[in-house]
Amino acid sequence: MTTGGFFTLLGHASSHLKELLSPKHNLIYDMSWEIQIAASAGFSISQLRFALAFLFSVPLGAGIRLFRNKTARHLYALVTGVLLVYYPFGDSIIQAFPPAILTYLAILVAPRRCGSLAWFINFPYLIWLHVVNASGASWNEGQIDFTGCDMVLVLKLIALAVCYQDSYTKKPEALSAYQAEHKVSRLPSPLEYLSYIFSLGTLLGGPFIEYTEYSDFISCKGVWDTSSGKKLPNPLLPATFLAIQAIFFLVAHVALDSLWGVNAHALLHIPFYANQPLMVRWFLASLCGMIYQLKYYYAWKLTEAALTAAGINFLKWSELGRPVWGRCSNASVVGMMFADSGRMIPLNWNIQTGNFLRRYVYERLPARKGKPGFVQLLVTQVVSAIWHGLYAGYLMFFVSTVFFIQASTVVFKAEQVLLPAWLRKSWLWWGVKVLYTAITVNHIVLPFVVLDFPRAWAIWKDVHFVPHIVIFSLLALGQVLPKPKRSSTKQHSREHTQENGHGQSSKKDS
Repeated sequence: MTTGGFFTLLGHASSHLKELLSPKHNLIYDMSWEIQIAASAGFSISQLRFALAFLFSVPLGAGIRLFRNKTARHLYALVTGVLLVYYPFGDSIIQAFPPAILTYLAILVAPRRCGSLAWFINFPYLIWLHVVNASGASWNEGQIDFTGCDMVLVLKLIALAVCYQDSYTKKPEALSAYQAEHKVSRLPSPLEYLSYIFSLGTLLGGPFIEYTEYSDFISCKGVWDTSSGKKLPNPLLPATFLAIQAIFFLVAHVALDSLWGVNAHALLHIPFYANQPLMVRWFLASLCGMIYQLKYYYAWKLTEAALTAAGINFLKWSELGRPVWGRCSNASVVGMMFADSGRMIPLNWNIQTGNFLRRYVYERLPARKGKPGFVQLLVTQVVSAIWHGLYAGYLMFFVSTVFFIQASTVVFKAEQVLLPAWLRKSWLWWGVKVLYTAITVNHIVLPFVVLDFPRAWAIWKDVHFVPHIVIFSLLALGQVLPKPKRSSTKQHSREHTQENGHGQSSKKDS
């Protein structure tokens, strides 16, 4: 067989496998009410089921509170998780098992290398799914596939394997506080392992949850321990509020996404957009970025509502004795709206994925003098781009964020050196920074939406690359700025606790 014939055969095999594992093969047949709603909303059946699965996850999440037995809670989380994923994805759910089985075998057979093996097992598999399913383009066209679920699965499997490897290869004094808190010293049973993987439907859209936290929740340990007589907080009001937010974001997205008769991302390629003045095009491009965010808010807020109803989103009791929620929060709408720095974006958007990238990529890469810097941030963002998919648009966006984050540091230093205290602390200057951050983010994110290089480059070129010119001008300014006074440097370290902006701030970050 010639090389060409081999690749042709491989292509046919991949096509047949893709068809076999598509959401079309589903034992839950399309129902008349689903068809009617999908037609009215302009959704495909798979899109509608995906949206409804998030909605169903809220009451199903609350159901776990009926059980206190550890095994019963694992079984409930596993069964409901499988059902929530199977409903929209059908037989393609089987795609979760090859990497899950191989990772479990790596943990079982090679505990001292299982973390490294998990990376080599899961990332190539995810890349293969991205290629076979053309996931990014398919989702933009209204079709869904299991690749999104596997993206969440990859984070869980790698984190679990790395934490298990830590308990075998690192001495206690070599672990950071976070690593010591989350290391896994005992091999999970198959039930515990599968329960963690499917955990109440979190494969649908995240968030990533550490295995140790999930295990404590299921076992009613830590903050969920009621043996002392203290009851857990009632989740009804916070869960309801989150669900209402999610519905609002869905309605807003559906209404705004077709405002011009086409999807928001398609607006950038029609004559109406091309004929507008530069400032109007800039405004419309920023608006498209904001509209695109709304569907993520729907999914993440509804998932947070489900995990709040279940109880795992409970974080701690405040000093005033009030419950604090947010352990599984994946986005802060207010934080995104009023972010005044590029460093604030990863702290408020896709928070738990950012936490994974920080803990398992950024902090673990070799660094000069042990302190991660620009190179580690660049590698981390490239990993994030590949995790999202093999499209130029992802790489363009995430590499741009590296320079945007670095430029944010320059802005802070410039404030200390060039601006009087009354101005840099004023509401006016804060508003300028919020506006600059919003415009820049909503512009550099557009390649993430359109995906392919020619269209992404055309969108940036259409506004003369102004946001990028500003970013690189700030970086050039940073090369000639004198160092801030020592007091300003201390304030900088307090306000910018995250070197790369990934993940949640913590008092245990050392």
